Amino acid sequence: MRRETFTLDLPGLREDVARDFLAAAGLLRLLDLRWPELATKLAWNSDQGHPRLLAESPLPENWCEQIVAIVKSLEEDNESPLFHGEVIKAEYRVYREAIRKGIRFSDSGHPLAKLPEHLFAAYGGQVADPKTGMIDATMLSFSNGQGGKLLLRDVRELVRAWDAVETLAALQGTAKPSAAKSFRWMPQEYRPAALRAHNPGSGIRGDESLDYPPLNILAFFGLSCIPTASRIDGVDTAAFSRDEHG
Repeated sequence: MRRETFTLDLPGLREDVARDFLAAAGLLRLLDLRWPELATKLAWNSDQGHPRLLAESPLPENWCEQIVAIVKSLEEDNESPLFHGEVIKAEYRVYREAIRKGIRFSDSGHPLAKLPEHLFAAYGGQVADPKTGMIDATMLSFSNGQGGKLLLRDVRELVRAWDAVETLAALQGTAKPSAAKSFRWMPQEYRPAALRAHNPGSGIRGDESLDYPPLNILAFFGLSCIPTASRIDGVDTAAFSRDEHG
């Protein structure tokens, strides 16, 4: 029976924050794709409420630098199928071709070759709205241009500026928040009654929030752990119920 011999605690993440939960899942996804032989697992420290990674042998000492570099190389590649536009919702033919591209890429030998397939399984189904011709995206796709928010474009911008040292500090809970694109995944970003996010004289402009950009990047990849399935009347998302009273 195999036993985990390596443990990495991540005290910078909380189990009761949706973004942090997704970030932990995203980190697991990237590590598992890059080093499948380590059989990395995700567990939660019941006493402290933060996640921990378990593996059968230690991760490389520079594992974070490697992950950041690999994702950046995938984003920079013109043939990369990682993003199919600025938002998830797309015209049916564009979306289907992006899926085909992702399937072809899965045999490329790239360390993250399977990542696009997992992401498209989470983005939405392949059933198009008969009136608009647009694919039926999951309700997790909340940034399709509303309020100037463009999820895929914003993630690409974050990836281009992604820093491994900052990522490790955020995961360990020692990083200082910085102005970053807001994904509305943090409790402090709740804005009822059209309240402003910041003091007008704070110097922060536009749709930015004091947050931890590396965790938002990892949270985006965490969406790949929540696949969807098409239905005649919409899309079902794994782990979510249609029962509004449940």
